[in-house]
Amino acid sequence: MFGFKKVCEAAASFALVFCAGVSAVTDFSPSSGISDWDQSDWSLTANTFIPGQFQSRLSLSNGYTGASLAAAGPFFEVDKNQTNSAGTQPSNGWPLYSTRISFATIAGFFDTIYTSVHPNGLSNVTAWIISGAKFENGYTDLGSRAVADGSFVGTNETTMGQTFNIDLKAGEPATFYKYVGIASNDKFPDAEGTARTAQKLAENEGWDALTAEHAEAWGKIMTEDSIDNFTDPVTGQLPDNPDIKLLQIASVANAFYLLQALQPDGSGLNDESISVGGLVSDSYAGLRFWDADYWMAGGLNLAFPGWSKQISNLRLKQYPQALANAAFNNYPNGSALYSWTTGRYGNCTGTGPCADYQYHLNHDIAFNLIQEYNITKNDTWFNNGPKQLIESVAISVSNLLEFNETTQRYDIYNMTDPDEYANNIDNGAFTLASSSELLRHANELRFERGEPINETWQRQADNIAYPVADSMITLEYSTMNNSAAVKQADIVLINYPLVYSRNYTDQQKLLDLDYYANRQSPDGPAMTYSIFAINANELSPSGCSAYTYTQNGFEPYLRAPWYQFSEQVNDDPDTNGNTKPAFPFLTGHGGANQVIPFGFLGIRTTRPQLYIDPSLPPQISYVKVRTFYYAGATFTATMNSTHTKLTRIATDPTVKVVDISANTTVQVAVASHDETGADTIYTLAINQTITVPNRLYWQKLTTEGNINQCLPVTTDSRYAQGQFPFAAIDGATATRWQPITNETASITVNTSTIPPKLISNIKFDWGLRPARSAIVYLGNTTSSGVADTANEVEIVINGIAPNLPFDAEAAANSTDEVVPVVGNMTTFSVVGGRWSGNYVRLVIEGCWEEDGDGATVGEFELIKAE
Repeated sequence: MFGFKKVCEAAASFALVFCAGVSAVTDFSPSSGISDWDQSDWSLTANTFIPGQFQSRLSLSNGYTGASLAAAGPFFEVDKNQTNSAGTQPSNGWPLYSTRISFATIAGFFDTIYTSVHPNGLSNVTAWIISGAKFENGYTDLGSRAVADGSFVGTNETTMGQTFNIDLKAGEPATFYKYVGIASNDKFPDAEGTARTAQKLAENEGWDALTAEHAEAWGKIMTEDSIDNFTDPVTGQLPDNPDIKLLQIASVANAFYLLQALQPDGSGLNDESISVGGLVSDSYAGLRFWDADYWMAGGLNLAFPGWSKQISNLRLKQYPQALANAAFNNYPNGSALYSWTTGRYGNCTGTGPCADYQYHLNHDIAFNLIQEYNITKNDTWFNNGPKQLIESVAISVSNLLEFNETTQRYDIYNMTDPDEYANNIDNGAFTLASSSELLRHANELRFERGEPINETWQRQADNIAYPVADSMITLEYSTMNNSAAVKQADIVLINYPLVYSRNYTDQQKLLDLDYYANRQSPDGPAMTYSIFAINANELSPSGCSAYTYTQNGFEPYLRAPWYQFSEQVNDDPDTNGNTKPAFPFLTGHGGANQVIPFGFLGIRTTRPQLYIDPSLPPQISYVKVRTFYYAGATFTATMNSTHTKLTRIATDPTVKVVDISANTTVQVAVASHDETGADTIYTLAINQTITVPNRLYWQKLTTEGNINQCLPVTTDSRYAQGQFPFAAIDGATATRWQPITNETASITVNTSTIPPKLISNIKFDWGLRPARSAIVYLGNTTSSGVADTANEVEIVINGIAPNLPFDAEAAANSTDEVVPVVGNMTTFSVVGGRWSGNYVRLVIEGCWEEDGDGATVGEFELIKAE
């Protein structure tokens, strides 16, 4: 199980006074050292007391009720401005802008609710909270019990409490127990009786029994084989690499935080999906978005199909409302339109429009249902709700498409794609591609069931063409120009997860990947770079940028001590454009939870049989992929640098899948990437293993003769969030190393595995921010492994200057045509050559962009002589 510990135990009464001081700016990064990880039992231990800041609050829920816990424990806590007590206090963002507090709720409750009875405006919905205190110590005067009164008791009429006199003794810990039962008549007809029974049962069992029960339950859910594991199978230890350790902790945390927001299928409580912040936060008002269907569901469907159904169950529950929404907007009979934000009802609202906005939500919901069906093969479930929903979405999509007589193609007007920096535009590429795929899938489902296909849908699917620039870069929308910044993953979603390939070549996909990586806003949400990682591992012909994107999708957004995702790289509204990030950001956990199975193993869930395209970045030597399901069959996989072993095992009858090949073999398609494009087909019986070669594209050099590519890199210099040192040598110019300031900074590349080479040229791609000066040092280590700096060969790089300077006349005459991003380049010829050694050190200083920030290094290449 994923455990949590606190090294400081607090004795507490009902009123708390925090005495600990907090620094003005607290470092919550994974490297901050404010928590410790124990791989043996998957536990995190907080070692620093940090009250009054949301990042330090632990999230706990069970899919029905949840709470965020204050730094001192299960108490009420309010965030405070750490630099100016009289200044603006921390708050959540749109749409509530509420004060950041320790938060608790029940699934299905919206609006403002603190401790009791009704959500605002819903007098017929009642939640009961029954609590009782139990003191088994010598410090409490039980006869002093009284109704709570005073300044520390809330003034809300539904608030109540009790007080006791306690007599604490110096140096002796005191423990106080409070047991709470919670139920609402949404799910329990006798909510009061249910809550009272739960409270009394908990009190009778006691803390030790409850925690043992809790641990046992999590041990059954999060088994060792259900989590991606980077432990070296030879040593039994994690590699001595902080980046790999981070991936391991995050792999456990991703599953834990997503699963704790869910109830298992059959519980009768699993029809509320997952909100952006789960049950522990009022970020985004607890509303449900495409985040659950498109970002959180993917990794959960593979490994926890009996739990992920909660996401689609909400859509099925609100299907009648979606039909009503479409009718209200004058769509044909049988159409369905889901509201952008979904609360209790799913109707069209000011925050949740159904028309003229993000129509792709409807496709996203349908695709999740198709993915679930391909994984579980549960026909009984699929034919009684999901199939009808998909048909209804297809009807609405067909109605939405308008035939353009000029282009002889179908268009969509007045819409918004995932990139919310561009609202109410025409012909969003992702929505158009999704429309084509949705109509095709709907007809395939008809064909498989012996039903006539819809010829209109087929004609529309075949004649959708999204906008493309002359450079062959896909435009987000018809009028997009080359100045656009992108909020979040958009065009890159067309390749994955959509798996759209109609008139869309791998070369175009790679062009889009690189272009939009350069256009990505640093203020975008946390799930974006996970999609870049998955696409890069599939599309890259060389280099190891998939690893850079992976780390960029994890490290900048994770917050110690509990490794929860924040929505933003920077949590400070004063310096991040006044964004109040959602926290915890389960969408980020959902994106990261897809990287290993869909990125490294290369699973795609759009096919009738399992499809994999394995490739492990060279920085990762081994991973055991979580046990997963496809077409009802159960698989395990282990990957090393060169090969992948895939094993089929018997399907547990308690898992919510239908193994349609239980008594026979299953087919597995493995991508071949040869000229024919034909997959290699294997057959697998239960308890049979196949070993397939990984795609070793990272062994190919982006620049011929470069000895630096994808080697280990270290630095003692601080760098900007997500601008990692290894990005400078990953073979991709769209990723970059950037020191945090323009002062002197350095990176060291370990070239000890490369035999000495005569270096004839040194090349730099600086991106848009070239350095003022650079020096390269070639050196060897001493017998004790220390750099022999006294005998380094120094190469001063002369002639660094922008070769793409700003030209006012050219800018004035520019048509802003969308073209590939080209960086400033420096090529330095090493006269007479110099021999490489055990390491190469790059030192840069200054930046031609004189804003105080560091220069960028997209690629640093040492070219050997021919």
